[in-house]
Amino acid sequence: MTLGPQAPASAPDRPPDGSATVRGTVLAGDTRQPLRRAAVYLSVMPVPGSRSASAGTVSLTTSTDAVGAFEFTRVPAGMVTVHASKDGYYDASTARHGLPMPGVRRPAAQPVAGGQVLEKIAITLSRAGAIVGLVVDEFGDPAPSITIEVLTRVSEARRSPWQNAGRRSESDDTGAFRVWGLAPGEYLVAARPRQVDVNGQGSGSTDREGYAPTYYPGTASVVDAARVVVRAGRDTSGLTFPLLATRLAVIRGRVLMPNGTPAPKVTVMVSRVDRERLGTGATGASAGADGAFEVTRVPPGRYRLTAREGLDGPWGTLRFAGRVDVDVDGADVDGVTIPLHPGATARGSVVDEHGQPSGASLQVVFDSTDDTSGGVPVPPPVAIAADGTFTATGLFGPLYVGLRTGGPGSLP
Repeated sequence: MTLGPQAPASAPDRPPDGSATVRGTVLAGDTRQPLRRAAVYLSVMPVPGSRSASAGTVSLTTSTDAVGAFEFTRVPAGMVTVHASKDGYYDASTARHGLPMPGVRRPAAQPVAGGQVLEKIAITLSRAGAIVGLVVDEFGDPAPSITIEVLTRVSEARRSPWQNAGRRSESDDTGAFRVWGLAPGEYLVAARPRQVDVNGQGSGSTDREGYAPTYYPGTASVVDAARVVVRAGRDTSGLTFPLLATRLAVIRGRVLMPNGTPAPKVTVMVSRVDRERLGTGATGASAGADGAFEVTRVPPGRYRLTAREGLDGPWGTLRFAGRVDVDVDGADVDGVTIPLHPGATARGSVVDEHGQPSGASLQVVFDSTDDTSGGVPVPPPVAIAADGTFTATGLFGPLYVGLRTGGPGSLP
């Protein structure tokens, strides 16, 4: 295979100590023609039990050239996976938030030894579809500047929540929108007015009339929303739906330190809570010198108010945090109190199947159990001692706990 000029592969924080080469091409699924300027991603996982097992995952990126070819050099030995992306196309093996579509298998990792040349890798991308429609107000007039989101399910499980598909648009002056780059499947379409205002940081309007987040064909409920089918390389058009007019409310409250005194100028984040979907978005600003905050133009629904104090450091170390849930039904909500508290400490141990201390080459990692944490960061990975024990501090909220291989860029 002849390779044209290549964009250099980006290096990780520490250049990989490797000598292998990986080459291939990216093709269009419908025409089998090479795709130029497609992004290509390569990951190398160390072989379990090898001397490099503690080095973690190495990730490299490059792009295809004028003939759709790519090349990675200085690739370390290990288990290699390669995938690609390009605007207007989708990769069926990673189309669902990095997971394969139904009936598609994730590409198997291939072993690569030092000095080896792995070539003739062919990656196929298929042309994506789009959703085209029109959003109007309660009078049938065009509704411009409305954020349009599409939601998908990562899993086919019955109770799997809907979440943002990663593509969005905004209605133009005629109310028209087009969300493109969608893999085939079923989606929900949501219209989200930008109107929630925290301490005057939003629209600045004091108007109490507004709109609720609305799902096609015109409902405030994810459960009642109609599913929209998208097919590869085609537009699904003809969607017209009205925004739901509603009365907007105000939430007022105060943030208190653990000793009960006002918490001055702390950050307050506001997230909508919906059991049926993830990724409802958040907005926020600082409370006043007396700890007081005000959130205006809030549509009906349940909201999580999260306050945080002392956010600093590369991992966002917090001193204190707190959160409360508030139900809004159109009437103002006054007297909300958000008490701050210090983070918790967790201690534990890692053992093998025989109950013996283990995990000295691993790390304990944490992740939030939901997306309404209000920007409260998870703690950094924690090393495991030789006797299998670990201690983690600065923990806030419900968290998942897991293990991963050590080293920068490692994956769970």
